[in-house]
Amino acid sequence: MKFVALLLLTAMLIIPVSASSPVIDTWYNNWTNDGNTTLTINTNEMVKFNVTANESIDTWNSDTWNWSIDNVDVENNNYNNFTTSWADAGTINVSVNATNFNGTSNTVTWNITVKERPEITSWYNNKTNNNAKDLTVNVSETVKFNVTANQSIDVWNWTKDGEVQINNYDNFSTSWDSTGVKTISVNATNSNGSDTYTWTVIVQNGMILSWSPQVVDYIYVNDTLKETITYSIITEEPMTEFNWTVDGVDITENVTNGTIYGKYNYSLQYTWDNQSLNHTFHTVVFNGSNTDSQIEFRWYVNVYEEGNYSDGGIFDIIDESLENHVTDIKIRMFKRNMNKHNLGVEYFAQKVNRLHDEIAKRQMTREALRENLKAGEINQSEYVAALKQAQTDAKINTKSAKNNSKPANANAKSWKNK
Repeated sequence: MKFVALLLLTAMLIIPVSASSPVIDTWYNNWTNDGNTTLTINTNEMVKFNVTANESIDTWNSDTWNWSIDNVDVENNNYNNFTTSWADAGTINVSVNATNFNGTSNTVTWNITVKERPEITSWYNNKTNNNAKDLTVNVSETVKFNVTANQSIDVWNWTKDGEVQINNYDNFSTSWDSTGVKTISVNATNSNGSDTYTWTVIVQNGMILSWSPQVVDYIYVNDTLKETITYSIITEEPMTEFNWTVDGVDITENVTNGTIYGKYNYSLQYTWDNQSLNHTFHTVVFNGSNTDSQIEFRWYVNVYEEGNYSDGGIFDIIDESLENHVTDIKIRMFKRNMNKHNLGVEYFAQKVNRLHDEIAKRQMTREALRENLKAGEINQSEYVAALKQAQTDAKINTKSAKNNSKPANANAKSWKNK
């Protein structure tokens, strides 16, 4: 009997015990930073999932981590973690289990709601009149920044050089009193998240005393008709380096510089011809610098074929460029003269008001013509004729204003010499 009992005990010892399948006992995601399996994330934002099991899952020994998205296997990810993102909004399931020689584990599933994150999709500034991220302005020159987003925004947060601005709008206008590298940032926020865009602004000393011709101008050409315009800048100080560009291309021919009445004159003669019609809207830019400062000035040139005008497009560029570019520069010029000659506030106010009235009148004339054309009250030829007359009137008014300014300048000089 002792022998039988010993034999039975030995048999019990050598019969293998059935091992249990692995168990995933911990799980985690770095969005909620815990073991929550229900989470909400934004589009295009990465989320990482990871798990651990109570048994070894040796991937080098043919063990596997099995990941799936909405029951579709994830290829080439035999790890205990998985990182992904989604471009589209929706509801998604991410699941994982583990398999080793003992079997397949339980499955852990995350239920994910993907929301479309707000995104700033376009941006603009009225200095460069485009979506440039870097721009150069003069001291005291007002610049308007604006953005648009892909969805409704609850809060617009603007910062100027790191300081929060009280401005819950999609646009922001500002200027600087000192030179240097500045920043403007805007953050768009709603319940789905936020997005930020930043401009870099170089603020330079404004030393421009005068310029010619007017900032926004019209040129009419055809196969035989050309028009040569002289663009000129007069500055308070000489520029050790300067250059001209037309539509971003450096121009070196027909460029001159010299002095006039003790000031510094830089000019470019440029001929607009039939080839210029490839693009209706053009820019002419002067850049200059010396050891103390930099300046930039630009003209907006609209080139049209004589006798052939596109409906409505002729007004596309003018108003905001004229309003912000010319007015700010002229106000700075008059302010400089006021400070220089100690002229009274009344003198300065009269000059500035005259400029605003002239610009407002010109804008109202153009707007009225546009509305009349849209309403059918005038035809295309009448519209163009009226526009050209308004342009002629503007040039006459500008010439008259220059003539009227001569006695004022003489009085200022006389007052200064007393």
